[in-house]
Amino acid sequence: MIRKFLSILAIAAMSCSNNEVQGQICTPDANLKVPGFLPMVLPDAQKDVPYSQAITVLAFKDTSVKQGNLTLKVYIDSMKITGITGLPNGMSYNCLNARCVFTPAALSCVKLSGTPNESGIFPLKIAILAYAKVSGVLPTTQKDTIESFVLNVSGSASTISLSKKALSITPNPASQTAFVNSEIEPLIYNSLGQLQSISALKQELGYSLNIQNLLPGIYTVKCGLKSVKLIVE
Repeated sequence: MIRKFLSILAIAAMSCSNNEVQGQICTPDANLKVPGFLPMVLPDAQKDVPYSQAITVLAFKDTSVKQGNLTLKVYIDSMKITGITGLPNGMSYNCLNARCVFTPAALSCVKLSGTPNESGIFPLKIAILAYAKVSGVLPTTQKDTIESFVLNVSGSASTISLSKKALSITPNPASQTAFVNSEIEPLIYNSLGQLQSISALKQELGYSLNIQNLLPGIYTVKCGLKSVKLIVE
């Protein structure tokens, strides 16, 4: 019963304003006129680039739930965010209300901010505790989790730039080590198409390859769908 109105309450979350009032954590978006949230989808973030995005919240005042043959009115007093998990490393959240409590009486907001230091797709889990009265008399609380928000963090600017370039190896020819500008771990094949066992060390802008045990010759380095020739001396 309670979970039904909490699923409706989950439509109460946040929006971003770049013109925040000085001293405030975030500024609620006045365009939200009915219970719900803005934005519905979080803007993408970028690795190693500062990110700031708010979610504007307007909670429902009441809802109806069924218990058997009875239809009961549930009046929502407030909801509290008790935690947000799933954020990438380097990011955190803060609420306009220091206790992260939201009421149906006024707009409020939560701000996601920081500098993500990893890329990927991050489904967020927002844990809430709702306070309400069934039929306006019986107090009740219920825990729930909002799972409708996903934050996509793309690679850093330098990585994105590299991904658009042709695959290359330096130095080439090489005898001890070589560097390949790829986000994907490279595979090395000899002229017979046999996979070679080498050590590939991940670095910020690609991979460093230890090729000192390879026999002299021409090899093919494959990174996903891209490939390039490597001459080993």
